[in-house]
Amino acid sequence: MDIKLAMNALKTILAALLITLLFAAPLQAKMPDNLTSMTEAGITYHYPKPFQPAVDKMRADLTDDIQKLQKNLGVPNLAPVDVWVVKRIPDYFTWHEIPNRAPEWAVGLSLSNQKTVLILNGAGKGGAPVDLVDTLQHELAHVAVDVAAGYKRMPRWFHEGYAIKHAEEWDAERSDVLSKGAAMGTLQPFADLTNSFPPHQQSVSLAYAQSYHFVNHIQKEFGDEIFAEILADVRRGKSFDTAFKHQTGHSVAVVEAKWKSGLESNVSIWAVFADEMILFFGASLLFLVAFGVRRHRTSKKLASMAMDEAGDGWDYDESRYPLPGEN
Repeated sequence: MDIKLAMNALKTILAALLITLLFAAPLQAKMPDNLTSMTEAGITYHYPKPFQPAVDKMRADLTDDIQKLQKNLGVPNLAPVDVWVVKRIPDYFTWHEIPNRAPEWAVGLSLSNQKTVLILNGAGKGGAPVDLVDTLQHELAHVAVDVAAGYKRMPRWFHEGYAIKHAEEWDAERSDVLSKGAAMGTLQPFADLTNSFPPHQQSVSLAYAQSYHFVNHIQKEFGDEIFAEILADVRRGKSFDTAFKHQTGHSVAVVEAKWKSGLESNVSIWAVFADEMILFFGASLLFLVAFGVRRHRTSKKLASMAMDEAGDGWDYDESRYPLPGEN
C-alpha cells in the first residue's frame, strides 16, 4: 500500500514538473557582463568594453559620412541607428532570441527596416581583419536606402550596388570579376537579382560587381540627384520600377540593355586571359573565337538600335532586343 501511495505521489510530482517545463517562460539569453553602450551623432554603439578602441576608430569620421548619405539620398535625418560591434555576428541573434539570418561569411549586416547594424570586430572568413570603417559605411548605406525609400521594398541589386559605391569598395578584384563576366556572357539579369543574390561564391561575387557598376552607370547617365529623386517617388508610394521610369524616362530593362551592350563592347579581353585556366592554348583559341563572335553580334545590335533612334534620346524596343533569359 505504501509503495502504491509513493508511486502515485511520484507521478503527481512528475506531472507537475512537466507542466512547469512546458509552460514556463524561456530563459533569457544572457548578454556579456562587459557589454556597454554610448551614443554620438544619433548613433548608439553597443559593444564589449575591450572593443572601445575599435569603436573610437569607427566614430572618427562618421558625422561627415552620415551627412553625405542624407544629402545623396534625400534623407532629412538618419538617426537614431543602433550599431552592435560583436565578436561573432550570430551573437546578436542569440542574445535577442531570434533566428540567425546572417550568412556564414558575413562581417557586417543591416537588419532590413530596423535601423540596426551588426559589425564583426575580428577576422573574416578568409582570415583577413575586417575593415571596420568601410564595413560600417557600407551597412549605414543600407539603412539610409531603407529610410529614404520609406521602408518600401527596394531591389537587392540597388541596395548592394549603392552600398559598395558609397563605401568606395570597388577594387581591381571586382573589376576583374566584372570584365570576365562581360566577356564570357555570364552577366546576370538584374531581374534575377531583385529579391536575392545567388548562393554560390563566384556568382555572388559577380552579382556584387555588376550591381555596383550598374548603379554607378545610372548616376553618370542621369546625374547626382537621380537616387534621391527615385527614392522620393518610392517613398510616396510608387514601385521602384515605376519611379525609375518616371525619373529617367526609361525602364530599368532599357537602361540595363544599354549598360550591358556598352560593357561588353568595351571590356578588355586581356583581363579575361589573366585566368591561368584559360591560358591553355586550345582553350584560349576557342575562347578567342567565341569572344570575337560576341563582339561582332554586340556591334550589329548597337548599330540596329542606333537606326531606331527617333532623335529624342536613346530608344529601345524591348520586344526586338530581349535581355538574356527573356523570350
